[in-house]
Amino acid sequence: RRAHRRHRLRHALGLPRAGHLLGGPQGRGLEGGRRHQNREHHRRLWRRSRGPGAGRQHPRPVPRQEGCARVSLEDRRWVVLVSRSKIIAGNPEKTQNTVMGVLKSMNIDLVTGDISGAPEEFSLEVGSLTAGNEKVSYDVFLPMYSRGPNTAFLKGAPELLDARGAIKVNESLQSTGRGQIFAVGVGDNKVAFIGFAKLDAQWKDVTNNVKAYLEGKELKKHKEGMPGMTHPPIVVVGNSINGKGAWAGIDCSVLPAPLKCCCCCGMGGFPFCPPPCCWPCVHPCCVGYCGGKTEGAGPAAFIGPMAFKTAGLHFKGIGEAPKQQTM
Repeated sequence: RRAHRRHRLRHALGLPRAGHLLGGPQGRGLEGGRRHQNREHHRRLWRRSRGPGAGRQHPRPVPRQEGCARVSLEDRRWVVLVSRSKIIAGNPEKTQNTVMGVLKSMNIDLVTGDISGAPEEFSLEVGSLTAGNEKVSYDVFLPMYSRGPNTAFLKGAPELLDARGAIKVNESLQSTGRGQIFAVGVGDNKVAFIGFAKLDAQWKDVTNNVKAYLEGKELKKHKEGMPGMTHPPIVVVGNSINGKGAWAGIDCSVLPAPLKCCCCCGMGGFPFCPPPCCWPCVHPCCVGYCGGKTEGAGPAAFIGPMAFKTAGLHFKGIGEAPKQQTM
């Protein structure tokens, strides 16, 4: 039974990208969830062949909601744990309140309080933890939050790090303690948030400065990328192929000018933007429904594959998917 539960959870983990996320039994229990999963798995579409042997029927599996655990595992309770009073700290209060309302509409519980005793790594085993004054049981635990700079390998040289674990750097993103070390995304330099918009400028400046350092030339000062982007412009709750069961909001006020034009400065949906002629390249209603806000299932369906598209624009793809070793 436990192996079956882990198998189901592995195939349907599309979850909110903020805080800690847990899933636990609720309602039908495991057996009811198993029957629901089997019905989804064995459902078939039938089509008639137009070639030789016309008239025979061939089974074709119905596309599943890959990645949306709340849809395929509706008998579970979903909980987001937040150590602060509100979720997605660093975003405007309006955005925070909107996301909290979206979580409530999706029947995702929000629990706040001290979570210092929570596991540091993900877990697919049954367990429990205490958040504030509430004890929460879970089948799966995902620590989907920032745990600070990934500099544990430098603990042997504490003079290089600040109290938060960030590398102490100068204006060129060069370590003040070791000139051979440069930091991208893990320095103590002030930055609004960690994301492509900021990291793109950092890794370009560091690449040029490393070359200059090796050639004995003067290093250039780093300039923050897209300084007008003071917080992440996109917030996503859930994950699915077509946006069903997911939500995304786009804050057009912090987007670069060209992208502001694409969303008509926040006026989402046709007849504003994008017109039907753009739909072959982007998802219909990718910036919201007709005349509505730039949020909802339309942006969620658009944002879902953007990670792969962005990787193709900024890099030479993202490599090949790793082969599964064990179940």
